[in-house]
Amino acid sequence: KIQKEAETSNSDFVPITEPETKSVTSIFTLLLGIVVIILLLAFLIFTGYNLINQNIVSGVHIKGLDVSNLSKSDARYQLENYIEENLPEEIKLKHGDFETTISLSQIGAEFDTKAAVNTAYNVGRQGNIFQNNLYVLNTMFGKTNIEPTLNLDTEQLTKNLEDISAQLPDKVVESSYYYRSNKICYL
Repeated sequence: KIQKEAETSNSDFVPITEPETKSVTSIFTLLLGIVVIILLLAFLIFTGYNLINQNIVSGVHIKGLDVSNLSKSDARYQLENYIEENLPEEIKLKHGDFETTISLSQIGAEFDTKAAVNTAYNVGRQGNIFQNNLYVLNTMFGKTNIEPTLNLDTEQLTKNLEDISAQLPDKVVESSYYYRSNKICYL
């Protein structure tokens, strides 16, 4: 009776044979191939979408303003309105009790919105396919903020600041000096 039970329990044990090992390997290879094909298709679709997309990619901001998925003209229009609403007309200067202002129009202060929008549009369009796709993905999940260049008339600004400096009650008086026999003499 004990021998019969041993024979029965041994007959339940079936060793793994070589054909079953090959089928596991072939299933794994098939699944891996399917995953690679799906990733390749996703890459091609993403690349194709980025190539035909004529708008600014998602996640791009200019001066904090979200310009994602806008055309260049729409982005420029919104940026100019945003700057007009948020940029003061004059700068207040204060030194002790002395206060004055400088008008931004007087010094020709303006943001280069055209260049900023062009920079925003070129995000993800300046490298090879792999670089562009990686940059677009980083921008989509992160955020790219572009600061537009502020142009101003530096000569006029310098003149205004010199005029204001002359009006200060505790203005700095520069001493004049000359050299005489290797000695500095102050007047």
